[in-house]
Amino acid sequence: MNETYQSLSRSISRYSYAVAISALAMTALVHAQPAQADELAVPEAPAPAAISQPRDDSPHFVGTQPVTRWNERLAPHLDFEVDPLAFAAKGFSLHAGIRWHHFRADLGVFGMEMPGFLTKNDEFTTRFAGFGAKLDYRLFGGGDGPFVGISAGRARVETVHNDTSLSASHHEYDVSARIGYQFDIFRGFYAAPWVGLGYKFGGREVALGGDTLEKGSGVLVFPTIHLGYRFP
Repeated sequence: MNETYQSLSRSISRYSYAVAISALAMTALVHAQPAQADELAVPEAPAPAAISQPRDDSPHFVGTQPVTRWNERLAPHLDFEVDPLAFAAKGFSLHAGIRWHHFRADLGVFGMEMPGFLTKNDEFTTRFAGFGAKLDYRLFGGGDGPFVGISAGRARVETVHNDTSLSASHHEYDVSARIGYQFDIFRGFYAAPWVGLGYKFGGREVALGGDTLEKGSGVLVFPTIHLGYRFP
């Protein structure tokens, strides 16, 4: 009887241990399944793809329209310039230009009265008027920055003897190289100081009223500043 009882007790104990272990295993499984479900329900977001840097710079304004540096290189732009120093010298200077990429070309008309300190002869007054063309290369594109260029022109020069009002005229031609810098001011308006160095052909000595105006050396040094507007 005792042996039967002890055998039954051992069997119950083994069954209790098995049930307890099974219960613990089920509890662990129940707690583990929600975590796995959560991992399946909310997958990890993929790393964002690298975004390539755009080729354009920040937009800026030309005229009243915003443009980018890249678009500006592709499309030609017209501009208009005046030389205020020529107007101050009882003359005029008007230039229409076109820009594309690094290049600018212009056609212009000009005229002025030569200051006395340049002619070095108070007996005469010298005026000239003509037209010319320029071709520039902009080092940093069509906007502000340094530029270099070449120019050529033709002018009619009139010399008047102040005491007798006698006059004589002839034509002169010039070729030159120039260097300058454009400063953007506001929405298409800009200033461009520059200096040209070249040579004039066709100059002559003028004798009127008993006085003589000597022929110049032909070397041309011309510093000035242009004020302009670049159209969008």
